[in-house]
Amino acid sequence: MKNQEDSIFLQKARDLIKSAKRAPLSLEDRCDQAIELACLILQESNRTLTKEERKVQYELSKMMRDPIGKVFTTAMTDQCFRSNNYLRVADQLTYLLELFGIPKFLSPFKRLKLYIFKLFGFKFAKVFVPLTTYFLRKETASVIIPGEKASLKKHIKQRKQEGVRLNLNHLGEAILGEEEAEKRLAIYLKDLESKYIDYVSIKISTIYSQINLLSWDNTIENIAKRLRLLYRAAMQTTTTLADGTVSFKFVNLDMEEYRDLHLTKELFMKVLDEDEFHELSAGIVLQAYLPDSYDILKELTEWAIKRVQNGGAPIKVRIVKGANMTMEQFEASIKGWPQAPYPTKIETDANYKRLILYACDPNHA
Repeated sequence: MKNQEDSIFLQKARDLIKSAKRAPLSLEDRCDQAIELACLILQESNRTLTKEERKVQYELSKMMRDPIGKVFTTAMTDQCFRSNNYLRVADQLTYLLELFGIPKFLSPFKRLKLYIFKLFGFKFAKVFVPLTTYFLRKETASVIIPGEKASLKKHIKQRKQEGVRLNLNHLGEAILGEEEAEKRLAIYLKDLESKYIDYVSIKISTIYSQINLLSWDNTIENIAKRLRLLYRAAMQTTTTLADGTVSFKFVNLDMEEYRDLHLTKELFMKVLDEDEFHELSAGIVLQAYLPDSYDILKELTEWAIKRVQNGGAPIKVRIVKGANMTMEQFEASIKGWPQAPYPTKIETDANYKRLILYACDPNHA
């Protein structure tokens, strides 16, 4: 694009990559050039931010510096809009506003709207709640994709035209019983039947509600039955990727609680080891804030190498920092246990780099 061609940062980045190709660089030189390249990418990213994106970033940064506002925002999005009963939603949002106060990180106009809701929201719930829901969805539209069929289909088509493979991950994952777990399983299966969805992320806790680590074998087998259904659905239709490659649809096993880490890994290996899934490529997520993740990555890699050597499909491992720290700390505190994740960010970052370096070794990759 012309805009990109005119960018000094992009041109410098291209020149840097070109000069580094096949050049005999020392480790120190590679470190310096990697940092320089990262700086150029960041400068280009900041240069191309739209006015709206700058506004959102500014508000998010204010929220992250406002502990009470952060708790209010999390509680509001988690608690207030689960019900279809307008009075129930208004009652809960009013309660949170009374409990935490109106967040200071918001703009004066947004604070005014919440103040008006606090005064009149319950009385005029049928008007105020739909308006609040509309504004909330509008605010998060750049981050959370609408789940309605027409909107989702349009978004996925647009991404495919751009050569992007989209990973569909349903929000609102907590389930309360087997009936709900079976409904969630049916949603995933329906997704995999769709012509335009070819990649889904699931958590084992969303397809089986009775996880009991003391009944290990029984829990493994009951979840495996449902995981097989998903893998079979993925193999029933093929999809053509941006590079023209034809492959099966993709199922990614996401992570949540530390409790589910070893269980998810065992299920992943157990089911993919079965003959019918020999040619299926699938994925799993590892969280760097868990010390166990490094040994599990090694175990998965050694297993995957043998699988590929025997003619099987490769696997995909997605490495993330981890996103359930508050829950892990809370659970550890009420049970008097040390927390499962690393206690400091620097340890998490170091483990993340260790995982990346191991995974990117050519023999492992």
